[in-house]
Amino acid sequence: MFDQPIIERKSSSPLATSLLVLSAVCLLTAIVLVGAKIKDQTVVGAEKPTDSAQTWYNKGPKKAIKNLEEIVGE
Repeated sequence: MFDQPIIERKSSSPLATSLLVLSAVCLLTAIVLVGAKIKDQTVVGAEKPTDSAQTWYNKGPKKAIKNLEEIVGE
């Protein structure tokens, strides 16, 4: 038991620890911002995400295609 070598722990680098904490904070901030953006894009009154997506689809591409057809003259 006493003949085993002593293993010492290396001290950690303060720069590495600071960068690790900073990256964790940035990741959490990004998650919150993406969640807020998703919440902002959800249509009011939609019960399911598919309802919201269908509403956005009905507003978006059809209107853009109609505008393009008017410009082209078809």
